[in-house]
Order: sequence, then C-alpha cells, then structure tokens
Amino acid sequence: MALRCVFALLAFAALAACSSIVGIEDARIDESPPDTTADTTDTTADTTGGDGDGDGDGDGDGPVFACSQDQVEDGLGTVMADQEVASDDEMLSCGTPMANDVLVEWTAPVTDFFVFDTFGSGFDTVIALKDDCGGAELGCNNNAGEGAQSELIRRFERGESALIVAEGFGGDSGQVQVNVSRVECPQTDVSGQPFPLEQNTVGGGDDFALGCGPAGAPTGDGFADRAFHFTARDPGLYTFEVTSDAFRPVIELFDGPRCSDRQTLTCGLADRGDLGAFAVRRLEAGQTVGLIVDGVDGEGAFTLDIRRAPPERACPQVTLAIDALETFSFDQGRTLAPSCGFARRLSPIITPEELPDRVFTFTSEGVSPGCDGFCDVFVDSPGGIHLYALEGGDCGGRELECITGGMTVPGPRLQLDNPEPGGFEFTVVVSDAAVDGGPPDFDIGVMCLQACAATQ
Repeated sequence: MALRCVFALLAFAALAACSSIVGIEDARIDESPPDTTADTTDTTADTTGGDGDGDGDGDGDGPVFACSQDQVEDGLGTVMADQEVASDDEMLSCGTPMANDVLVEWTAPVTDFFVFDTFGSGFDTVIALKDDCGGAELGCNNNAGEGAQSELIRRFERGESALIVAEGFGGDSGQVQVNVSRVECPQTDVSGQPFPLEQNTVGGGDDFALGCGPAGAPTGDGFADRAFHFTARDPGLYTFEVTSDAFRPVIELFDGPRCSDRQTLTCGLADRGDLGAFAVRRLEAGQTVGLIVDGVDGEGAFTLDIRRAPPERACPQVTLAIDALETFSFDQGRTLAPSCGFARRLSPIITPEELPDRVFTFTSEGVSPGCDGFCDVFVDSPGGIHLYALEGGDCGGRELECITGGMTVPGPRLQLDNPEPGGFEFTVVVSDAAVDGGPPDFDIGVMCLQACAATQ
C-alpha cells in the first residue's frame, strides 16, 4: 500500500538580542524527617511474670500478627508452604477471588529497601504486603516481568513489621516459595540526611561506565563508582549536584529503588570537578530515585548535595501553541540541566556561571486510526543551544533526546513520536550552550504531523 505523508517545513528568522544570565539558587530545604522517636521507657508493672508476647512460654517470640502461619527468621531468607491447604482470608487488589492465602509475618532487621518475591514457586502467584491481618495493603504485584512469579520492593525502618500474603492467581495453587532479601544496589540510602554530604568512590566497585555530556565525552569506565537511594519527603523540583576536587564527576538519576532494572531519567557531566555535575527532576512525595556517581578521570572524595527548589519555581514555564512561532529570551536563569551539555561553566572572566534555559510544555494533537503521528520541534538561534525533550508535561519524566545546535538556519530539530490517539504531553527545554557574554533571543515552534496508510 502506498503511504500518504504530510510534510511541512518551518523557516525561522533569527533575532539577535542580549539578556543577562540570571542564576537562581535553589532554597536549602531540610529533608530530615521530623523527630518521631518514641519514649521507650516501660512504665507498666509486671504482674504476670511473663514476657508479654501472649504465647505463655516466656521466650518473647510470640507472633506479631495473630493470623500469620509462618515467619521469616532474622528478616531474610525463604519460607516454603503448601498454598492448597490454606484458606482464603485476605482480599488483594491484584489477585482473584477464592484464592487461598499463605500468610507470613516479617520484621525488618535493618532500615533498608527489601525485595519480597515468589520466585521458585510451582504455579502462577500473587504477592502482597499488609500492615495487619485484614489491614491496609502496602503493595501488591501479579507477575514480575514476563514470568508467572511476583515481586515487590519496599523500604522499611528497622523493627517495622509487615504481613506477607502469597496466593495463586486465577485458581492456581501448589507449593509457594516466599523469599525476602535486601536490595544490593544502590548500597546507601541518603533519605532524610542533612545535605551536603561528604562521600568517596574509593572502595566502591567499577559497576557502571556512565557516559554523558557532549558527543565524544569520556565515560566512567575503569573508575570506582557509588550508588544511592533517595526518597522525596515532599513534592517538588529537586536538584542533585556532585562536586569533587579529586575527579571530574558524571551522574545518572534513575527512577525506582534498584539498579538492575533502573529507568534512567537523565544524566549530567561536570565541565570541571569543582563546577559540578547536575541532574534535576520533579519528584512526587514518597517517590524513590537512585543516583549513581562515577568519575571520568579518577576517583576519590566528592560532595553530594540534594535540594528542593522553592515552590514558586515554575517548571514548565510556558505552554507552546501548535503551529505557532514564538520568540523568547534566556531571562529566567537555569531550571533543569541538559544531558548533552553542561549546566555550569567558566565565564570569560574565569568565574563559575550558570547556563540559563527556558522550559516549555505542549500537548500533541490526536492521531487518526491507522496513522503514525509525530511532532517536530524547531528552534532558530544565532547562538549555540541545547534542545531536549522529556516525557510528560511536569518536568519529572524521562529524557527522550538531547541535541546541540544553533548559529545556523534552519536550527536544531527534534522529532517526537506521538503514539496516543488522544494526544500526549511533552516538556521541551532550550538551554544556552556557551558562555559568551549574554545569550540571544531564540524562536521556537511546534508542528504535529501524521502519516496514514492510503486506502485502495
């Protein structure tokens, strides 16, 4: 079948103007959790001579949950059980009715992220965590990846308990295997810490070879690296910055609590160690991300800083209209950070200077049935720029592409797939690429197109 393609060409006129670079510093926000330390002084008189666990044997090992059938010894390990002889006591949001439950109690041996799974079971399983018998569900999973077994990852404080519920899906039953282990990578949780933190890559493994920055930039292959967890206490725009006098850092920010199945949000390379490598994203309250710190020319001590921007910091700043050409200036400082360039460089007078940007959003037009849709984003600028796009319209999504261009007509262009019949939101960022005494104005436009199969 022949294809009928719609094509349009935008020709932009470049406007030269200057505006001063304004650097906006993020407000330092204390991410430390409030003091919830309980008074553990026992003021209850012992009138029974027992241990208080309720089982009458005086050993203090009574069940945490009355409904539990087994427990994970020492908080890590495996429990085997016959699900066929159990009963249906718990309703799960991702399960099916009339499924027998294996109920296992568990208490966190340390504060960390833990993996709960049913790998090794002989049937299609569902796994869930609850805060009590018949209580609130903390998480539920049916099938991790392509297999029939299930998995949950969650952070717990030391001494915190949960009820593990394992059952069959769709009537399946048999021998169930419940496994509990700690997340091995990232190794360190920095949630709630007072920032900045002094850290060191020496002694870490060379587990990653991060590559970021301009084309041809070196990678972290051959040098030790470190990985960290961070969970946002409050929603907001978070900046992750790494500086070092020992090496030139490169960082990667990924969504989720585990390195092995990470989804990269962005990365950043420092132009020089003391100028810093940056990653910036909007996080929801309770969202967990991972951060990998590597060096492209060495290893050693570094400073990790995580800060939340003031609530008035807008991101995105402007909504673009489809099929319109608009002119903007770099007059609002820097909000995000590009993966294909630098967020901070030395100015002509050899002082650190932020490279400003403008952040936009637009919603693509819907795509007709049987058609392939895409949106072209064009920028014309007399100065060098970075142009990049993120999934979604809230500055929190995965970076889709980052390119460098400018100083020519036509300027750089991004082509973004538009697969949704009802349209899709994107964040688009134009960042100054060079410290040259003041960035120019630039023109930006968006056109959404579609290619449809011709009818016979």
